[in-house]
Amino acid sequence: MRRVNEGNRMDTGTGRAASRAILAFGLLAMLFAGHAIQAEEASWIWSPKHAKDEVPEVACYFRKTFQAYSPSRVQITIAADDEYILYVNGSQVGRGQSYRQLDEYNITRHIRRGRNTIAVQVFNHRGPTAALVARIFLKKPNHGWITLSSDATWLTSLRPLPLWNTTYYNDRFWTHAQVFGSLGDTVPWDRQEDVTETEIHRTERFRIGREFKVDRVVSAEETGSLIAMSFDEFGNIVASREGGPLLLIYDSDRDETIDTVRVYCDQVKNVQGILSVNGNVYVTGDGPDGQAMYRLSDDDEDGQLESVQTIIKFEGEMGEHGAHGLTLGPDGWIYVVIGNHTSPKRPFDSTSPYRDYYEGDLVRPRYEDPGGHAAGRKAPGGVIFRTDLAGKKVQWVAGGLRNVYDLAFNSEGELFVHDSDMESDIGMTWYRPTRICHVVPGAEFGWRSGWAKWP
Repeated sequence: MRRVNEGNRMDTGTGRAASRAILAFGLLAMLFAGHAIQAEEASWIWSPKHAKDEVPEVACYFRKTFQAYSPSRVQITIAADDEYILYVNGSQVGRGQSYRQLDEYNITRHIRRGRNTIAVQVFNHRGPTAALVARIFLKKPNHGWITLSSDATWLTSLRPLPLWNTTYYNDRFWTHAQVFGSLGDTVPWDRQEDVTETEIHRTERFRIGREFKVDRVVSAEETGSLIAMSFDEFGNIVASREGGPLLLIYDSDRDETIDTVRVYCDQVKNVQGILSVNGNVYVTGDGPDGQAMYRLSDDDEDGQLESVQTIIKFEGEMGEHGAHGLTLGPDGWIYVVIGNHTSPKRPFDSTSPYRDYYEGDLVRPRYEDPGGHAAGRKAPGGVIFRTDLAGKKVQWVAGGLRNVYDLAFNSEGELFVHDSDMESDIGMTWYRPTRICHVVPGAEFGWRSGWAKWP
């Protein structure tokens, strides 16, 4: 388990991570070509008007012009600090906001025979540093690949005239870019001066924003495989072990270092959702009444949750498509998400925002998943419901979801979820990608089994 803190900088796009990026550049081209690549390493470049660590909040413009004669493929990989907009012969083809991520574009259809221009507008929104790195790959028929890396031959300007991104623009008064260093070995974009090889190895599994750092809070050996986590009112971590009990993870001696992991409740296992409210802990998991939403409490104040009360039972077994996350809404109700393979064993209130759902009308016969997944599952599929703290009233909020794992409210009290896809549907006309859904009361998101999904 690790925590992410804002305010301290520790970049992971360091020596080894950057080396992988360099290797990826080479491997990418070689995968598309069986010939050697004529290439120099790409460089981080900027306008010569600014010192490396004294770049104001400004936009800088770049141009690279080259000749192309019937290339079979042209692509570009690019990154910038802080944001870029990429043009090819005057047409915008992409934009990005991270120098830790090398974006790739296939620009073949934008390339014309003869003279071509790659133009990039880079914005420095924050901080005293800014730079661009790019490489253009051209696959010549029967001649392998050639590359045009960002270097001092690229032209730059801080105040271009209109149509600066087109081929016929006259750039003879633009200046040559200054080079800050090569990709993979330049501070601060590829590494920091004070980062050691040990730190590089320890943190290279993460891509961390410049304003953040990652600390290890507790080891996997102490916790096992965790599947859900939350905080109680005292700032302690309440987490669930896969197939195991609920854990309490906390700072026992108040020295601001978490040092203790212990079993908090062993009567409910495989907990998918955790919510601490008023000294109680609400969970969805496998307990004395099977798959259910439970309220756990420490009645004798001995630090253990020994009292287990069933709030709402669910149909089916606890699994990947069962009951998942829960959170407290701004209206004081507990909101819960369940997957498309389960449903509450409680009738929902007739005044629920989501009601009167129907399966839909289809030309027959109906085709289900050939592997049998979710075959026969009917509307409303996965749903979001809400209940009071005592579980006396249940209202359905939205339906037609596939398998949502968690939910969250923003500062305006609006509800959002992330729904999953069905991998075996990829390529079918009814395939629905993973999606973030803005959940308004009564929303119908149209999941149905097999090919019956709504447009």
